[in-house]
Amino acid sequence: IDWEVGFPFPAIDLQPGYTWEMENLLREICTLGANSICTPTAIGRTEIQKSVGGYRASLPHTADMEMWLRFAARGPVARINAVQAIYRRHSTNMSVAYSDHSLDHWHRKVAFDAFFDEFSDCQPQFKDLRALASRALAEQALQIGAGFIRSSIRLSRWELIGRGLQLVRMAKNLDPQVPSRAFLRELWRMPGPQGRGWALSTLKRTVMRHERAK
Repeated sequence: IDWEVGFPFPAIDLQPGYTWEMENLLREICTLGANSICTPTAIGRTEIQKSVGGYRASLPHTADMEMWLRFAARGPVARINAVQAIYRRHSTNMSVAYSDHSLDHWHRKVAFDAFFDEFSDCQPQFKDLRALASRALAEQALQIGAGFIRSSIRLSRWELIGRGLQLVRMAKNLDPQVPSRAFLRELWRMPGPQGRGWALSTLKRTVMRHERAK
């Protein structure tokens, strides 16, 4: 569970009435397009850890996710329905430095590529899982990119238009099948017909301004 510094320490029920279930961790991470494991809560067999190896120095932002993918490829995983750790959140957490959404999806893509390039021949469904991960990353990048563009229009912060367009292009590169209407649907969340018309005209002007500034 998360604990934000400055708030009361969380109460924890230590009763042993927890449950556990088998889980397809590999498919879960690919479906999310993100790491679903909080590292301090994980317990693994020593021989498996030695066989899969540790963190990869070449993946400073996503080494934990890539390592859990290797674990999940080696055997079954169980999820325990119990509190395993408390994550203390504060302004100097190491993860705060890695919270740039314009790069986060790229780092996760690099981690997925590193894993699937190594293990793609192990199981026939890995090709489908790779496509699943790419689709998840593309949809997230598209949603956040559209959010940046909306913010640039609403707040007149034109520097955000470049970050938004960068994420939209990344989404198309990750999965060309991501429909353009998904981007338009995200952008069109401006209030009312007048707001959407204003957003469209302003977007055209800001895109032209951004392209000229390149």
